[in-house]
Amino acid sequence: MGSSISAYWPGIEEAQGEAQPGFYNNCEPWADWTIRRGDEPAVLETLRGLGLAAIETFTTDGVDDSEVKWVSPAELKVAATRLRDLILAHDPRVKPVVQSYACGARHESPPEEQFAQDLADIAGMADFAEHEGAKRITLRIGW
Repeated sequence: MGSSISAYWPGIEEAQGEAQPGFYNNCEPWADWTIRRGDEPAVLETLRGLGLAAIETFTTDGVDDSEVKWVSPAELKVAATRLRDLILAHDPRVKPVVQSYACGARHESPPEEQFAQDLADIAGMADFAEHEGAKRITLRIGW
């Protein structure tokens, strides 16, 4: 399945969509994890319990903007950076999150490394959106 992921905010212009940074690795593991984690209560509880719920934001085709769980670019950047730090520190509290992501990870490198890179990329997208003046943001998954 082919997918794309980009930062999305109300009023985004085509040039902003084209200029923003993307994923260093293939974005399909992140897209897969985004959809799958909604069916994994332990993952959602862990994210929320650690104050990382901003990572849950996303939209896709057919989702109205009024249904999106919007976050500020700063919230998304902080959550992505904090989760990345916890993963790289092998913090046992994020084990269910890493295991969930690993189900869709590619096999070129350890899933923790891929996940950490994806989170750095998400932080970069949030930083770009903030620089562009976005007040609220989500991640748009295109299929």
